[in-house]
Amino acid sequence: MVLPGLLQTEDYARAVLRAAPSAGPADAIDVQVALRMERQTILSQDEPPGLWVVLSESVLRVQVGGAKVMRGQFARLIEIAGQPNVTRQVLPFSTGAHVQPISPFTILEFADPADPAVVYLEHLTGSLLLENAEEVARYSVVFHHLRAEALGTAQSAGLIAQVADGSV
Repeated sequence: MVLPGLLQTEDYARAVLRAAPSAGPADAIDVQVALRMERQTILSQDEPPGLWVVLSESVLRVQVGGAKVMRGQFARLIEIAGQPNVTRQVLPFSTGAHVQPISPFTILEFADPADPAVVYLEHLTGSLLLENAEEVARYSVVFHHLRAEALGTAQSAGLIAQVADGSV
């Protein structure tokens, strides 16, 4: 329903956190937003990790925080596509049924072969790390299918630009 934290602008993150049914006081939200923005610096460090994101088109269509917030967020999505370590694809509505209905997930892979890949899941009351190799493999297969069904990077950029200017 919302963009991953690594792609969110400060205003978008604040709007998402305020909208939560259990949103805390403004100062606690400010701390969470600041932490989210700090985590994003990993994408622009000297040797940044690779990030490959497949976004549902619905994430582009949900109005978070109003038109001004969304304009800034679209600008951020367009800007981040220029980073060589970031690949961003959109899974359009026109794709129809997908691999299987799933919740958002993150596959974390590490440079050291001694550190096996894990899957990170967030849910309403917390988060979960899946370390079982068979479970991680299943998520990897799903991710590869989603990447294949999604628009290419140039087409994804075009769709984001069209949604941003209201032409689709």
